[in-house]
Amino acid sequence: MKILIADDELVSRKLMERIMTGYGECAAVESGKAAIEAFKTAWENQKPFDLITLDISMPDMSGLDVLFQIRAMEKQKEVPADKRTIIIMVTASADKDTIVTAIQTGCNDYIAKPFDRDTLAKKLIKVGLISPSETSSAKGGMSPVTKDAKTNGGPAANSAHPEGKVLLNAVKDVIEAFKKGKIELPAFPALIQKIQEVLRLPDVTLEDIAACIEQDQIVTLRLLSMANSVHYGGQGKVKSIVQALTLVGIKDTKGIVSTIAMKSLYKADSAPVKAVMDKLFHHAIATAYVARAIVKKHNGEDEDTIFLLGLTHDIGKVLLLHAMTLNLAMKGKSPEFKLDDIMAVIQTVHAGFGGAVFQRWGFEESLIKAVSTHEAPEISADSRNMVIILYLANMLTRRIGFSMFEEQPPDLSDVLQLLSLSEADIDTLLAEVQEKVQATVSSI
Repeated sequence: MKILIADDELVSRKLMERIMTGYGECAAVESGKAAIEAFKTAWENQKPFDLITLDISMPDMSGLDVLFQIRAMEKQKEVPADKRTIIIMVTASADKDTIVTAIQTGCNDYIAKPFDRDTLAKKLIKVGLISPSETSSAKGGMSPVTKDAKTNGGPAANSAHPEGKVLLNAVKDVIEAFKKGKIELPAFPALIQKIQEVLRLPDVTLEDIAACIEQDQIVTLRLLSMANSVHYGGQGKVKSIVQALTLVGIKDTKGIVSTIAMKSLYKADSAPVKAVMDKLFHHAIATAYVARAIVKKHNGEDEDTIFLLGLTHDIGKVLLLHAMTLNLAMKGKSPEFKLDDIMAVIQTVHAGFGGAVFQRWGFEESLIKAVSTHEAPEISADSRNMVIILYLANMLTRRIGFSMFEEQPPDLSDVLQLLSLSEADIDTLLAEVQEKVQATVSSI
């Protein structure tokens, strides 16, 4: 069987590839356009794909658009219905309307993230690509999947492994408990909301803002520390919040205060988890500053709103990590798992979960959408600038060493074009931002 996997998300794509390698020859691409080209090339070589798995949300071309074009090409070539390529859509949201559209457009089935080997096997049986007996042979010790998972992937990469199933079930349990209201979400930091309200007041003074900040002792002490840092040049002379506001500026102070306030959500009950939480927090800070710098260049959105989005875009990942490690610890299973495996499972669902958290916190729809789609938004002239800017900022943190991923980002030329930015603009922007990010990370 010849299989094409199209998914821009690295972890999900690798997981699908490892599982599918047990059933046939796999090719993997990271964009919708690349999937179209691979499909055309296979036809030209008279070796068409038997199966294509398409992620619905890809930045350059959505899975639905790819599906539509493939079915249109097959119709043009007069391919009989029973000879068409089997197409399974992959989605992180399981949105009913999207699924109905996909089925109407011509997909054979769909699968929701996070998925495991058994779920995929059932789908392959359902669409007639394998028989039940082939599922056991694909799990056998000589399978390329098992060999690869043993050396490189661990339980999260090999979901047939009992430990992999435990992790998938753990994240599903957390999400289900959230839906049923059994998990008490942390409150959105009240200080951020209070400062926003104070700044909206007519004739607001520095003393008014200072009085608001001074209600939180921890934030006050850390803000004074930052104002006295080498970066801001206070050199130990800043003794009051009013002086800090004068030196740092109201806009930068608001960003710093928001950052300090958000730190309380990055809880950890062990040193290894704390190390991951710190890395997530530093990534959030970098995303916030890069996003605000993009807005200054592009003038497309409110700077304060986009900064806050940058700080909070991975809140789903943070809360899932905290809840999952607690869940596994309560079951006495936490020592069995590597944090990399836990994070690999969380990566597949965190954006949608983060959007649900934003909804619970009462944010407006545009912000909810930006968070829930930040890993793979639709990139087109009709897309909201806010969504595109957050996606771009998230990707660009890889270039300055503040990402959870070491791989460089995918081609961003389409995104830059939509925002009227050049690579030279980005280089200048990142050079300006990197020092400020490092100063903030070091101080907080």
